[in-house]
Amino acid sequence: MARVQVSSMSSGEFDVQVENANRVQTHRVVVGQGLLSDLGTPAAAGPQIVSAAFDVLASEDGLSTIPPLVELETYRKRRGFVDEIRRRFA
Repeated sequence: MARVQVSSMSSGEFDVQVENANRVQTHRVVVGQGLLSDLGTPAAAGPQIVSAAFDVLASEDGLSTIPPLVELETYRKRRGFVDEIRRRFA
């Protein structure tokens, strides 16, 4: 099982390190206002949202397919993505 570590960089931007077996992947994640609005959560919940989003992306697409720069606004339009984040975030 992968270990995901989320660190705040600046407002709405996060550094994510994913450790899986002997491999470490680093990602920069941007959480947009649209996603926060859809979820009804404050910006302070960003790290938890990012963690939940990575769980969703990993389960749907696999960790190796997640790009180095992830703008969650892009994934927000996927059918069921916001609902699944909400479920995992709760």
